[in-house]
Amino acid sequence: MANEQIKKIAADILNRILKLKNEQGLSDAAFERTLGIKPKTIATWKLGISKSFMYMLPEISEILNVSVAELNGKSTPVDATASPILQIWAELDEVQRASMLRYGETLIAKDNRPKGVISEQ
Repeated sequence: MANEQIKKIAADILNRILKLKNEQGLSDAAFERTLGIKPKTIATWKLGISKSFMYMLPEISEILNVSVAELNGKSTPVDATASPILQIWAELDEVQRASMLRYGETLIAKDNRPKGVISEQ
């Protein structure tokens, strides 16, 4: 998956989060307090400076009363109790989630290299 596709997916998820937040009458400040994040964090999301919301999807989905799958644009909710990976993800702290996402991005980048390239050293 190309970097632009990843950016598009993240933007789509953010748009769904913001739409649901607004539909529920939550201000940015109220949502930040409820989520336990620093003031003005949502402003950094909107400006594209930060994508930290990607690490908080389970918490955001709980606050907005939707599934993570729905935030991801899936019409069929995924039962987190039936998915071991979602259970593991929910138990990770923010630093661990960031590390896992960086690792995933590294794997994606390696998958997108020209055939025959063994190492990027």
